[in-house]
Amino acid sequence: MIEHLKDLFAYEAWANERCIRASESIYATDEPMRRLLSHVINAHGVWLARIEKRNSVHGIWDIHEHNTLLTIDQTNNREWLSYLDSIDDRQLEQAINYSDASGTPWSTPLLDIMQQILNHSTYHRGQIAARVSSLGFSPLPTDYIMFSRMK
Repeated sequence: MIEHLKDLFAYEAWANERCIRASESIYATDEPMRRLLSHVINAHGVWLARIEKRNSVHGIWDIHEHNTLLTIDQTNNREWLSYLDSIDDRQLEQAINYSDASGTPWSTPLLDIMQQILNHSTYHRGQIAARVSSLGFSPLPTDYIMFSRMK
């Protein structure tokens, strides 16, 4: 399962990078794009910080300059892959105790958190694609099947 999760996080990196690179011309002038894309990138770091019981470098709704998004995303991806290298399949079922952004405490199995991260990004990338279309541009496809065909 860990190897499968590594593959899914590699897909996340690929899809996020496509969104970041494709958004360059509209990012600075479109607040919804800035908010959504920054949020997708921030969530990866926030969730890993929760799991590792440390403070996150970025807040969940912090907005970044376009030229820093890829660096933040690449850092998140390296940290996630390092974390995945440090655990085994048994740990995926262990409950992680954390507090959400409003301070509410929760306890959730690690695998469910990882599924949340993956689904969350896909959901918001869909919103980003819709936003790009509404501005008269063609969004880049970020479907998993496209990523898997390139392997």
